[in-house]
Amino acid sequence: MNWSTLAAELEGHLVLPGAPTYDLLRQPFNQRIDRHPAAIARCLSERDVVACVRFATENGVAVSCRSGGHGAEGYCSLDDALMIDQSAMQQIMVDTENNLVHVGAGASWGQVDIATYPRGLAAPGGGCAAVGVSGLSQGGGFGPISRTWGMTIDNVVSARVATSRDGKVIEASAEDNEELFWALRGGGGGNFGAVTQFTYQLHPIGRALLGGMLVYPWDQVKPVFQFFREWMSGDNDERLTLLPMFFMAANQPMTGISLYW
Repeated sequence: MNWSTLAAELEGHLVLPGAPTYDLLRQPFNQRIDRHPAAIARCLSERDVVACVRFATENGVAVSCRSGGHGAEGYCSLDDALMIDQSAMQQIMVDTENNLVHVGAGASWGQVDIATYPRGLAAPGGGCAAVGVSGLSQGGGFGPISRTWGMTIDNVVSARVATSRDGKVIEASAEDNEELFWALRGGGGGNFGAVTQFTYQLHPIGRALLGGMLVYPWDQVKPVFQFFREWMSGDNDERLTLLPMFFMAANQPMTGISLYW
């Protein structure tokens, strides 16, 4: 594979196996994942992403996209694939006139909150500040204000996408490329193209949020999840958002409920 051809087209740079930063960049958040991409493209712009998609299409190379690398399954890093690393594409532009925020695919949700919350606005996003916007937005997205305003995918207004079919960045929304827009929002986990930017609907935040976690021993996991199921099916406070989970603490399995109000 003539990787030098792709490297010459990038504003960013191409990292190949054996480079000093390769092992750091190939590793997703889940340290149990140990995969080895054929190359990692550190993209700085939409132009870089398009160059990667075109190169992969012309050379029959599988691709993966990395935003925050936060997904538990580590799908951003695949053996023998070209990783399109967009983690440097973190531009965030807040449009207070139309209550929208335009977010680069490499931003984390914590960065979005920092840009919007001081303005009295927010979009429903993740409960973890480190999660990348791309995986969150194409997989569902459940966070502190989801009870009131829906999931992240319900608040995606449009997305800019580089596809192998078009060989360029196109806009997907309810008015343009409607089927692609539908598929991006939970239909395939990022398999339809490399999203370079998301636009989200913002909502007013009327008063301060209260948040925390109720933690229970592992033998309470069944009643905790049963309570959550019954609570969600009831007519409850439209602001109070609950999220059940299980996790490890002090090497012991635990269960709990994150709550936001």
